[in-house]
Amino acid sequence: MNNETIQIGIGKRIAECRREKQLTQDELANRLGVTAQALSQYERGLRYPDVGILKSLWCLKYKCRLPSGIRR
Repeated sequence: MNNETIQIGIGKRIAECRREKQLTQDELANRLGVTAQALSQYERGLRYPDVGILKSLWCLKYKCRLPSGIRR
């Protein structure tokens, strides 16, 4: 499995999470503190989100909160 395949897989999961929560790209981008363009690039596999973004997405999907020491 190469990096491009991994990137696309992560992007698909981000898009699935956003749709499950019935959010637009703008809404999710605002929640994550990124631009809608960056979120679009994550979803299309053109760019990797940083670990802080992935943690925030995890918590959005599973309805949890990050302890203050782990926040990005």
